[in-house]
Amino acid sequence: MMERVLPSSRAALVEGVVTAVQKALAQRRIQLVAIAGESGYGKTTLLECCRARLATVARTALVECPAPIGQQSVPLVQPLYPFLKGIEQVLTDPQEKAKRRLIMNIGLSVLGMIPLVGSIFDVTKEVLRDMREYRRDAGQQPASQAEHIVHALEELAEESPLVLLFDDAQWLDAASVELLEQLLQANRDVPLSIVFAYEPSVTQAQNRALEGFLTVARSDKIAQVAVPLLSRGELGQLAQLHLENYHPNTPFDEWLLQQTGGVPAVAVAYLQYFRQHSPFKADGSLDRSVLRTDYRPASLYAMLEETLGRLDEETKLVLAHCAAEGMTFTVFVVAQLLQRDPIGTVRLLRSLQQRSGVIRSLGMRRLYGVETTAYTFTHAGYYRYFVEYLEHEERIEVHSRIAAILQERMRSAADEALAEQLAPIVAAHLVEAGNTAAAEQVLEQLYRTALETGHSLVAAFAQKSLRENEHTDFMLSAESRKDFFEELGAVVGLWYAGNLADARRAAEQLELDGRSPLERVLGELVRIRIVLDSGDAECARTRLAALTAEETAPISQVPELASLVAAMRTVADCVDGRIVHAWEHAVESALHARQASVHVQCVALANIALILGRVGHRQQDIALRAAERLSTALSFSAIAADLRLQQ
Repeated sequence: MMERVLPSSRAALVEGVVTAVQKALAQRRIQLVAIAGESGYGKTTLLECCRARLATVARTALVECPAPIGQQSVPLVQPLYPFLKGIEQVLTDPQEKAKRRLIMNIGLSVLGMIPLVGSIFDVTKEVLRDMREYRRDAGQQPASQAEHIVHALEELAEESPLVLLFDDAQWLDAASVELLEQLLQANRDVPLSIVFAYEPSVTQAQNRALEGFLTVARSDKIAQVAVPLLSRGELGQLAQLHLENYHPNTPFDEWLLQQTGGVPAVAVAYLQYFRQHSPFKADGSLDRSVLRTDYRPASLYAMLEETLGRLDEETKLVLAHCAAEGMTFTVFVVAQLLQRDPIGTVRLLRSLQQRSGVIRSLGMRRLYGVETTAYTFTHAGYYRYFVEYLEHEERIEVHSRIAAILQERMRSAADEALAEQLAPIVAAHLVEAGNTAAAEQVLEQLYRTALETGHSLVAAFAQKSLRENEHTDFMLSAESRKDFFEELGAVVGLWYAGNLADARRAAEQLELDGRSPLERVLGELVRIRIVLDSGDAECARTRLAALTAEETAPISQVPELASLVAAMRTVADCVDGRIVHAWEHAVESALHARQASVHVQCVALANIALILGRVGHRQQDIALRAAERLSTALSFSAIAADLRLQQ
């Protein structure tokens, strides 16, 4: 385990980061600092040193970005997780004053995403709902959750200088990367800094959003620094700190550099070995025979394996259960997995920490809506080892139990904000357990709840996380899905291009016999819409009536289909000038859409907004703006354009 020793290059790096941040805070401007370094380079130690230095001039929060759960390649976490956890740390600090005034200032509509300690804020759901309505009426509501958080950070920094530090930022979610971009573009002058450390190799392989951001980010608001390997002289500094009887010795320092490659964690592993088997005699001269040792952690992972080899099987099994929860794990979950009481679990983990050095305590944290002692693995290599330690059947059982524990926590808490936090984590554990169907159900419920509470970003995230674009895709046969939608896409392409005659001919040539109910109805709805746009309203109404008569059963059973058919009736009524009937069908479409995908909900919302705009309703601006934001977020450019024209 790497000790907290800062050779000259690292001390200089910390000094440079701290100086840049302090200068930005003094000038009341936003500053980003990106620290690049591979595994074992000591990034966590550097961040902790930076935080300790900056804590004297600003409020600080250090957040570890969650690594993927189990054997997944991408972490499945709530959008903006590191920023939300940073804000949570700041707002729940015992030294913080005037919390209620501050929370009112940052905009209550963002609170649904922040896991606040319940006893601190007694703001009810009704107050939140009223405040959201007020902000809509006043035209002050930001267009996205990311903008909400930017506004919250600015207000927090306006109150007092603020520094957020993110470790393992190679796991940043796309929404957090978007927020970093918005901070670079922000015009407001506030004392706010974000310092984040990441692994370049992992970022390049698995986080294209962050890689792209770092590649194109060119601004005086962002500084990019790299953690260097240790030089021979710095290895000598480390040796002097670790070894008795050490005197500067060029052959030894050169040998150590060749063996370690200058990687700090590997160098410290060697020096810890040499504490027990000193290569120096009492007079300070080098005992070259010691350098012929068989101890050869030629890489960081070889060094980790040497530590792991000393653990017994029972200890490894306990740590494997811990790793199943994640890089950071809790007494709350582990106690239930091991079927122990919390006190016994704490004592067990404390003993493992002291004996192995593989884990360390983070102290009390508020996670899953409860106060519990949290632990973390001291290195990602240990975590990955124990993630893969369990056999297939054991892994399925453990992840199923964790999912059940967290689902029970969601039910017992009855808290929408907590449900938004836990749903992605539950889904990830269900995926690890091989229960993808249950995972999809959790994600579907997440986006429905998120839309009801106005969190379109969370809803879009949940929808994107599903295996198919829409949850009704189970109705499509795997063999026909691609070919059918390629054909339908070609028809729609002609339609968008304004080639109505060609689009109508292509639509009539669509072969719908033998297709699934969803395919038949979607294909016929496209035909009807093209016929309407061609000016043949009578034919369109006839075909619409025939469709509803022939496909009554599947339409009534699937909310997506029922909503889209009602939406087409809305369009037909508008063409005929029957606005009252159009409104009735638009409302019917919206009611069905409550149980449908976010894309269908967007269509229903857009129709309602357009009708309100046509009749000049006093709420038209609110509806049009909301529908435009959602359609833009879903890349429905044609719908968004129509909505903009009405405003």
